[in-house]
Amino acid sequence: MPKLRAVLISAVVGATALVAVGTSLGTASAEPVGSLPIEGVSDVLVDPGHQRVLVSDAKTGRLVATNYGSEVVKTRAGLEGIGDLELSADGRTVYAAVPGEHAILALDATTLSETTRYPVGATAYPRTLARVGTTLFFGWDKDPAVTPLGVFGSLDLGTGAIQSNLFTTPGGKTHGAPRLLTAPGRLVVLDASSDTTTGGNAWVYDVSGDTPVMTASTTAAPGPVAEAALTRDGAKMIGVGGACSTFVAPTSNPAQRTTITGELCDGRAVAISPGNGRVAVGHGNQITFVTAAADALNGSIPMHQYTVDRLAWQPGGTRLFAVTHFSSSYYLHTFFEPVTTAITLKAASTSIARNGVVQISGRLAVSGPLGVALPGLSVTRTDAESPAGKALPQVTPYDPNYYSFEFSDYPAAGGTVTYTVRYAGNELAAPATAKISVTVGKLMPVLTLKGGTVVNYGGTATVTARLGTTFSNRTVAIWADPAGPDPARVLRSAKVDASGNLTASVKLTRTTGVVAKFAGDTRTAAVSSPVQMLYTRVAVSLANSRQYKTAPLGGVSTSFYRKTVHPVFTTTMTPYPGRKQRLQFEVLWKGKWTASRTVDVPLTSAGKASYTLTGAHSVGLRYRVRAAYLTGTSGDNVNYTTYGAYRYYTFTN
Repeated sequence: MPKLRAVLISAVVGATALVAVGTSLGTASAEPVGSLPIEGVSDVLVDPGHQRVLVSDAKTGRLVATNYGSEVVKTRAGLEGIGDLELSADGRTVYAAVPGEHAILALDATTLSETTRYPVGATAYPRTLARVGTTLFFGWDKDPAVTPLGVFGSLDLGTGAIQSNLFTTPGGKTHGAPRLLTAPGRLVVLDASSDTTTGGNAWVYDVSGDTPVMTASTTAAPGPVAEAALTRDGAKMIGVGGACSTFVAPTSNPAQRTTITGELCDGRAVAISPGNGRVAVGHGNQITFVTAAADALNGSIPMHQYTVDRLAWQPGGTRLFAVTHFSSSYYLHTFFEPVTTAITLKAASTSIARNGVVQISGRLAVSGPLGVALPGLSVTRTDAESPAGKALPQVTPYDPNYYSFEFSDYPAAGGTVTYTVRYAGNELAAPATAKISVTVGKLMPVLTLKGGTVVNYGGTATVTARLGTTFSNRTVAIWADPAGPDPARVLRSAKVDASGNLTASVKLTRTTGVVAKFAGDTRTAAVSSPVQMLYTRVAVSLANSRQYKTAPLGGVSTSFYRKTVHPVFTTTMTPYPGRKQRLQFEVLWKGKWTASRTVDVPLTSAGKASYTLTGAHSVGLRYRVRAAYLTGTSGDNVNYTTYGAYRYYTFTN
């Protein structure tokens, strides 16, 4: 929230002079010029055309007009119980709700003399007003001694026609005259009372057409409301109520309140600037400000001994007016908003080499004269080594007209480096902040991995990672990713030894890819080694049956079969879904083993496969057969190509 400059407006030899008495938001307050001739305050209206502030007082029946310097310039008495004030679209007429007259009065904005009277009924007491175009809505009640119920009506300023009750739903009543809140095309009728059965009830109307159309409502009594206002777009209602609550509620569901703060008590005033939408809230002896998102308070002005009763913004201007009281006296205070500021930043390059220089240029843009010498701008660098930020030397703009500046830096940490430039502001200028990020290069370390090999099923392989020079981190993680759907896992994660080495072992049942990973540090880049493959054979064995004997033949153990018998060959192999085993049959022909038959047989889930060799069998020849797993051919590729031992056999009569 930008700071507000508090000023005292006083008369000096017939002229108006501005004298600053405060220094900054949080410590400044505007001392008033004398007290207002009132004993209470019903409403405050800023008349920008006449540069006046009008204050109504129901206790004395008085309407007081001051200039922007808090000097009383006009007073109108005899307005019994006067309540809300509204200004006509052309600024020539002030409308006043005067319950003692049972009427709404139109007053000349210059002289405060009555020009038109709009009676609303002998038993109606109009107290609140809200103008939408050429329609003046008013909230009224009957004599509180008779009934506390209130309703709302409308006055057509063109024809003078009055509708006394516009509630269109059952239960459309408030405790006392309702507060009327407006935004373009929208009207909220609010029970601004502490009554436990009706407090906070609200009815939301679309008033963009000729007839108000209710779009939302709540009669669940969500809680007391002392004062409220609508944001400029009409989407939210901000109010102060009981239990020290400042809340925001969507007008689409006015019962859905969100507490902005529950720590500030005695809330009496809410005002939203029609110019920039800034929200000011009066709590006891201070004025607080709500963020643009309406989710938190942001800054405050202590009023010391003065209690804030009403707040009003100058339409389209920079002033905030506050009516306060101390003891039995009432005062008008004026605050100026400071000039707005904004910082723009530009980097000579957004990608910087390691140990390179970062060059930033910038400009502080202001919406008006600062009035004082510009102090240095603070600079903070945030990076991996200074996550909380490290203050750098202040920079002072070298151009007094455009407030341009530049600075250089040599960040040691790599990665994203962010520079935050802040202007603290002063009593005349709001603070400003801007950020810019650059990417700084890192040292690329050397990381290797050795140990690729082929091992039998269930065997153990050892790999060794070697890490070169880094800044601070010396931890390496060695990962194993087995073939198939199983996820990769860490074999070992630890600091390398004095030579930069880290060794890990893995028991293998499948072909496995192994990689070493280094996560990097603030000055060294993350890196992975090339993948090393650890190839794993399957476990495979072959058995045969139905032979009538086994005996040596040609120096090898051979199974003998009658030529009328069909041998059965049974393979046992490491199982895997969809895997097949291959039988390769050969015959010794003219002194050479020659392929005679190849058969692929699916394995069972237990890794078994049987094959019966049928057909006519030649007598006297020597045969052999082996089982094999072929990567990619045997139904999968999770193991290394593996050949089993040969089984030799022959046929006899």
